[in-house]
Amino acid sequence: MASGQLLEYYTYRKIIKWLLLALGLFPLKDAKIYYRVLPYIHLFLNVGNALGMLGFVRAHITDILVVSKCLGLTVSFLTGALKLVCMIVYHEDIMNLFKMLDEHYNNLINNVQLAKIVLDGVTTFKRLSWAVSLLVFLSGSVNIITPIVFIIFQHAHHIQPIKYILPYLSIYPWMITPNGFLYKIHYTFETIATFSLIAITSSVEPLFALYVIQMIGRLRVLSYQMIHLEESNDSDSVIRGSILQYEVLLKCRNIVQKIFGPIILWMIITNAVILCLDFVANISNPNSSIPVLNKYVLDKQMNEFMVASFEDNDDLVVVS
Repeated sequence: MASGQLLEYYTYRKIIKWLLLALGLFPLKDAKIYYRVLPYIHLFLNVGNALGMLGFVRAHITDILVVSKCLGLTVSFLTGALKLVCMIVYHEDIMNLFKMLDEHYNNLINNVQLAKIVLDGVTTFKRLSWAVSLLVFLSGSVNIITPIVFIIFQHAHHIQPIKYILPYLSIYPWMITPNGFLYKIHYTFETIATFSLIAITSSVEPLFALYVIQMIGRLRVLSYQMIHLEESNDSDSVIRGSILQYEVLLKCRNIVQKIFGPIILWMIITNAVILCLDFVANISNPNSSIPVLNKYVLDKQMNEFMVASFEDNDDLVVVS
């Protein structure tokens, strides 16, 4: 049982590390200049795509159905940008958090006596994280493929002139010629931005989960040591060590709140606004007898559920 959970943990951690490296967010000591620039490239992609969609929202501001459809995706890219900003600004804190939690947790899971206690619940966290990642990947893939399918459909039915659409509802300050050079540039840009958003969502939220898992494991070990204090030959040393470990946990908690607090607050506020817009849009739509929530709402509600699950974990009540 513990060996299976150990493998799940290492796989989970490895995937998060790969994605963070692709984003330039994984804490490296002597990072090269191109690695330091990577987060800013992803930031440009997400902000640029969001601005294009905001142009569309501005042009159709009086049409609530169109606005609600586009605004959710716009907020998704702005959320991705905010995650990048928080990770860039608090890069040193992330490095310190990694030092305080990761190595110590690895020592705990390699302890045969403590591994089962420390790894309990890893599977649940992993499944929640990958469920969110899968939803975002499917949503992004649909947006990327839709223009290609639409063009093929028009060719197959001999529809003229061929209408070329972009993956997202966007309006830019310049003219984009159908199937011209600028169209191909924008299609490529929005496609890369989509994969960037998928990578951000599939790494930042799971990173938050990883920190929570490591903090919970550390707290469980402290509880275990206190329960079995009488079995120790040097109880005073165990108590002193537990106090020091608890102080480290409090520092870790403060850092996690500083890094992820603005992201969670932003998600709560924007999700509420988008949900209200969607409900109003569905009520206002005479052609829809059954309200249908868009994929943004599904993604974000799953995302919020995952974050809430981590925050409400009983093992963290003592640390909170």
